Amino acid sequence: MNARQKGIVIAMDLLLLLELTVCMYWGAARGEMMAAFFIRSFLPMALATVIGARFCIRRCRSVRAAGPREG
Repeated sequence: MNARQKGIVIAMDLLLLLELTVCMYWGAARGEMMAAFFIRSFLPMALATVIGARFCIRRCRSVRAAGPREG
């Protein structure tokens, strides 16, 4: 894993923590509907963050030098 990929992983972790915090804060204001609101709001955001991070990590993959071909 190269330095760019490590940076993306760190950014993804921070975004997931931020999303968790915001959804808990917003959910606390909903009282009895907190659990349902939390699930409906956090899961789509977290899923989008993870999918976006995986896409970025794959794009930043280092290309290894191709060795001599046999055949």
